[in-house]
Amino acid sequence: MRRILGASLLAPFLGLAGASPVVACSCLPPPPPVIALIGADAVFEGIVTAIKLEVKADEDPNSISSADLMRVSFRVLRAWKGLETAEAVVFTARDSASCGYDFEIGVRYLVYASQGRYGLGTGACSRTDRASGAHEDFRDIGAPKWEAEP
Repeated sequence: MRRILGASLLAPFLGLAGASPVVACSCLPPPPPVIALIGADAVFEGIVTAIKLEVKADEDPNSISSADLMRVSFRVLRAWKGLETAEAVVFTARDSASCGYDFEIGVRYLVYASQGRYGLGTGACSRTDRASGAHEDFRDIGAPKWEAEP
């Protein structure tokens, strides 16, 4: 799992108070899978279908900030919590410097997301990971509550 050093800018997006803007991301080790499942608003396995810039961190249209928010669309395969639909959208910071998760189109992920200002959000400090690396999570969180039609 990815863990990055520094301080978090994703906290304001996720609705956490008291975060101040800084340049890097710092993560505590994530909780065990079952605790992460309990603490998340949505947990699902899905394939990324699209990624696009959604919210600029400042007003300058020519600036690029690690804190810009990316809209990541998924085709949901199965869900443990918070979803019962075949599509989902999750927001994350553009860059790992702001604790964003670096999703790739066409790749399958296990996503732990929390409700925030713009909708569901996730980042580098969550248990979100490629499905291929989430064996412990799949084992520990049990059977999904919802599965897409084959």
